[in-house]
Amino acid sequence: MNGSFFFDKSKKTKTLNMWQKIWVSHIVGPTPNSHISIKPLLIPLFKGKKLRTLLHFPSMKAQNLGDETWNLIIANCRCLRALELNALNLKTIPRSIYKLKHLRYLDLTNNHGLKILPKSICKIQNLLVLKLDGCFQLEELPKKIENLVNLTHLAYRGCFGLTHMPRGIGKLTSLETLSRFVVDKDGSHDGADLSELSGLNNLREKLKIINLGFVKNAKEKFRAANLKEKQHLVSLVLKWNGGNDDDDKSLEDLQPHPNLKELCIRGWRGDAKFPSWLSLLTKLVDITIGCPSNFKHLPSFAKLPCLQQLKISNLTELECMDDNGPNGRQGITEPFFPSLKVLCLEYCQNMKSWWRTTEAIGDDSNEDDMTVMGTWTKAFPCLSSLEIENCPLTSMPLYPLLDDKLKLVNTSSRPLKQTMKMNITSRTPSSSTSSLPLSKLKSFHVENIEGLDTRILDKWLQHQTNRRCLSLFDLPNLTSLPDKMRCLTNLQMLHIQEIPQLKERCRKEIGTDWHKIAHNPDIRL
Repeated sequence: MNGSFFFDKSKKTKTLNMWQKIWVSHIVGPTPNSHISIKPLLIPLFKGKKLRTLLHFPSMKAQNLGDETWNLIIANCRCLRALELNALNLKTIPRSIYKLKHLRYLDLTNNHGLKILPKSICKIQNLLVLKLDGCFQLEELPKKIENLVNLTHLAYRGCFGLTHMPRGIGKLTSLETLSRFVVDKDGSHDGADLSELSGLNNLREKLKIINLGFVKNAKEKFRAANLKEKQHLVSLVLKWNGGNDDDDKSLEDLQPHPNLKELCIRGWRGDAKFPSWLSLLTKLVDITIGCPSNFKHLPSFAKLPCLQQLKISNLTELECMDDNGPNGRQGITEPFFPSLKVLCLEYCQNMKSWWRTTEAIGDDSNEDDMTVMGTWTKAFPCLSSLEIENCPLTSMPLYPLLDDKLKLVNTSSRPLKQTMKMNITSRTPSSSTSSLPLSKLKSFHVENIEGLDTRILDKWLQHQTNRRCLSLFDLPNLTSLPDKMRCLTNLQMLHIQEIPQLKERCRKEIGTDWHKIAHNPDIRL
């Protein structure tokens, strides 16, 4: 039989990361206490009475595992501890699977046609890990799931067909992985409510709660979820997905533990107030707030010491980012987003100013204001990437130290113009030398920016020798390429689109502006 089995040296089992109690080694043939990886068609050819681990051999073409093969596995491999049968087009799992009573690890990922799991699977009381990721058509988790008393990892990412959670899931107090908690929209499935999250305080990594807009008795149920006791959670996603917009559904009642590092809120349509507990989440690294909501302004995120990524999108009612204005004519005099690396603002059509009050910012013609701007060197000291798209933002903190990516689409050019006028001090404490704003920027994408013409762009590009990627889209006032294009000696990609007046001027070899860009290795017109 040795020649019938396939040793897969490339398969570094990812199961070790998730379930460290199983050590899977691939060998040539079945021996006592063995672990093998095999093609499903060869399963009928062996008897593995003492086989502990069975992994199907990966192939380019998915294979269906028939009832006969299932019966052979169950009859001949009663000592199995780990069974991995992913991407095999499985549509059903036999009820007799409960006879694999020693099974601790079951991987059924990416079986796209699998809709239902047999109730009998809940009799495998030694099961520690159940993986169902990518089973898109899975309609529900098995009833009586509370009988899997030892279950620590229940993974079902990508199972978008799930309509509810089974009652009793809250009894699985050893759970460390729970991919998402789906609220039953209309109650027709007799699913679990949020109170079943109350005792699941060993949950780790990421938890998504879906359909919050459909929760009945929201104030009571939100508090019963007991999120503030889940100290091991790293990431929390709260999604409303429609439902009723009433004052009973308050974010204030979904307070997480202060250890949280990532927070995502999508589709909140209740009151326009942001919860007071945000200031307690001092370890937050990533904040995402998106989808239509009633937020008109947000609390200040500027003093969160660890925040590295902030993404705000589709907040159609949002008028400003921060309730508190800058400190008068002194500008920003204390650390402002001290750790922020990525800032993304998208589709907030009513947001015209960063602050509710903007006395510190005058119009572009006021040179004194430009002097004040130059003192705001504490703003965004670590910012690497800034994207502003479809937000008419005319005033905001300036960003002269930005050093990687700048993307501006259908927004005001005013903050950029002000930034380019600044004098900034070197980041190195021991140095007092000044450098030009945005001189270290590597990628610049500008699209549909009113008033951006050849003269202005020429001035901006004068000292941008580090630029590697430049994208110019839909700029009707750009009648020719600036002469300073020849200074971009490190440019690796130039992308020009929806600027018909440049088409002829940039024609290879013969265009009027070709000599300005001929040195670029990748030109896309």
